[in-house]
Amino acid sequence: MNLDQLFLTVMTVMGVVLGVILAIYPEARGLYIFVPVAMAAIELVCLIRPDRIAASRLSTQMRLLGFVLAILLMVLIPLFAGQAAGDV
Repeated sequence: MNLDQLFLTVMTVMGVVLGVILAIYPEARGLYIFVPVAMAAIELVCLIRPDRIAASRLSTQMRLLGFVLAILLMVLIPLFAGQAAGDV
């Protein structure tokens, strides 16, 4: 698994987890800040590690794709959960 795949996996998991939390607790809208925090944590780990992963950097396209993916999941999961709960 290369760095781009790891980053997209972490951002997908982050988006799904925060989306589910927002679907259960809609008043927790302040959780959006954790997406850039997770992105910064991954960058920090890449800079600190002394092995070959530190030499490879994330491309701008991967950063943008991961950010958009996480935000979309955070928005769409509560939206679909709310619509499904409203139909019952």
